[in-house]
Amino acid sequence: MPLHATMADFRSCTSTMIRARYCIGLLAVLQVTSAQINCTAPIEFTYITEGNITTVSPSSGQRGTLVNISGSNLLGGGTTAVNATLAGVPVSTIVSSSDTSVLVSAGQSSATALGDVTITSDTGAVVTRTSTWSYISIGNISSFSPTSGQSGTFITLTGQDLFADGAAVVSASLGTGVPLEVINAPNASFVLVRIPFNTTTTGSFEVTVTADTGIITGTATSFSLLTQGRVVSVVPSAGVGGSEVVVFGTNLRGYGSAVVSATLAGVPATVVREQNFFVTLEAGNGPVTGVIDGIIVLTADSGATSFLADGWTYLAVGNVTSVSPSSGLPRTVVTITGTGLLSGGDELISISFDGVLGDVLSANSTTVVARTGAVVTSGPFAAGNVILRSDSGASVVADAAWTYLDGGDVHAIVPSSGTTGTVVTITGVGLVGGAS
Repeated sequence: MPLHATMADFRSCTSTMIRARYCIGLLAVLQVTSAQINCTAPIEFTYITEGNITTVSPSSGQRGTLVNISGSNLLGGGTTAVNATLAGVPVSTIVSSSDTSVLVSAGQSSATALGDVTITSDTGAVVTRTSTWSYISIGNISSFSPTSGQSGTFITLTGQDLFADGAAVVSASLGTGVPLEVINAPNASFVLVRIPFNTTTTGSFEVTVTADTGIITGTATSFSLLTQGRVVSVVPSAGVGGSEVVVFGTNLRGYGSAVVSATLAGVPATVVREQNFFVTLEAGNGPVTGVIDGIIVLTADSGATSFLADGWTYLAVGNVTSVSPSSGLPRTVVTITGTGLLSGGDELISISFDGVLGDVLSANSTTVVARTGAVVTSGPFAAGNVILRSDSGASVVADAAWTYLDGGDVHAIVPSSGTTGTVVTITGVGLVGGAS
């Protein structure tokens, strides 16, 4: 089927269409208006200059390398490039294309021999440059640990040539949709990454690292991204520094072996006891005044995190404004006033005066009535602290607020005998037990 005296390869034919490829590779489609295929109606067709690849930069790489192919008429009369190969391997992505430049992302190959670069446009035209591209030796992730985890989990990758002829690892991901945080990549054989906080995606994914050369190295097996541990409730949900807090949930160990740290509204807390479904904490010291609401975060030894948004409220720290009387003998009844005296709890479980346990007679958040304990030593005594401990585990301290007095001493009783109505004089020291 000659057109303009140039031979073309016959491709397909119907009663209304003939499809052929010209010697330079351009596909032409001829519309036929008659059932007679050998029509002689004039058909205009113009040859353009054959495409030419002048440069390929860089001329070597591996999976993920961005390769710029420059030249002329690269689209062969078409509008876009639809396929390209580097040394016989299809590229992973055609980033952009024009008649003078086609930008592609290289695919992966273990072969390192020099090969051709080809571009195929939407017209079917093919532009080739021979012996232009080679794949460098592919990096290898030989192992990763753990093989499963959730949001916050640390993943250790070991292998060879993870820098891929570059100087650093600049990014990592699970598949193409879950970016990983690169924690440490000190050399080309070790990379530590972490799954971002609050990742909710689940499934099995290839782990990949990308070097500063753009080259991507991936795992041969998949990492299983599992359902994140969840904090369900917290008791109590408010308190102060020292409060005992029990956090309930599911998979709180985050596929590790223990919960190792926690924060309440951003303040570090102490892990007292932990299981996969509950953790007991001692709240750290929060603000002295005011109220702060915040997130509860539990972190496992795997790095995995579980959280409850707005799960904890720091209350203003309790404050003692008066202790009356402020001194006395053992068994003295004392009234203590202030604010937040129960430290977010329901009741006081103990009170001490200068280190000696007393008895709580009544208590609420503003007033506590108690009886001082017995002192087994003799004075003189310095002023000591009054400490109120609530069932929340927290305490309110009044510094140097109570002084034990020495017990009274009777020196003489005159007269030493008498009848009803006799006036008796008792002399000595400390006879009123600190009262006035």
